[in-house]
Amino acid sequence: MQEVGYKSWGLIPVDSDPSSTMPTSDHPPMISTFALDRGASLVIELAEPLEEVHLRMRVTALSTESESGSNLKLLSGRSEVLEPLIAEEWEKSFESMDAVFTIRLQTIGPYLKIHSQAKGTLIIITVNLSVSQ
Repeated sequence: MQEVGYKSWGLIPVDSDPSSTMPTSDHPPMISTFALDRGASLVIELAEPLEEVHLRMRVTALSTESESGSNLKLLSGRSEVLEPLIAEEWEKSFESMDAVFTIRLQTIGPYLKIHSQAKGTLIIITVNLSVSQ
């Protein structure tokens, strides 16, 4: 797997309309640890649309006790209209003190949105995108 870079990322603290709301500011393409509350969204701007990508999200295990990933809704498209992605089920594994959610996605970009409907706050440590070589 080859890691894919992205142009920027942004956080929407209260995302009442996930299909159209975009962040008001963006950050350089290096995600640091942050909290994703219920109803919030993380938006990643890709350098280019991708046919198939593997998403890997490392989260503190304590913040995911009862979560399977099914409460993380994925959307993709252009900034004006984001469509829900039909994807496989999230896989959840554990590495040390962290939980790792992974999923394979088809035809995404240039924006990818992760909208949380989790029961509690997720403490996200890293988000990585990769493609098969």
